[in-house]
Amino acid sequence: MKPTIQPLGAILYSPNQYVIPVFQRHYRWDVAEWEKLWENLNELRQPSVTGTHFMGFLVFVPGLPQPGKITAFHLVDGQQRLTTLSLLLIVIRI
Repeated sequence: MKPTIQPLGAILYSPNQYVIPVFQRHYRWDVAEWEKLWENLNELRQPSVTGTHFMGFLVFVPGLPQPGKITAFHLVDGQQRLTTLSLLLIVIRI
C-alpha cells in the first residue's frame, strides 16, 4: 500500500468510482461532529491562517480491474468524513 496526499477535489473529480462496502457502519455524524468541522473550515477563512485543512486519512482498496469499466475503489476508512464533505458541497452548490 502506497500512501499519497491528495486534495479533496482530486478525489471528488477523479474518474474513479468510490464505493462504501456493506460492512461499514451507517452514517452517524451528529451536531457535535458537524460543529467541529464547521469551526475548522471557518478557521481556514481567517486571513492570518495559511495552509490547508487536514481531513484525516481515507483508505481505499481497489476493486478488481475490468477492461472498459471505471475503476472502483472500496472506501474502508474515512467514509463519514467524505460523505459529510460531499453533503456540505452539495448544499453550498444549491
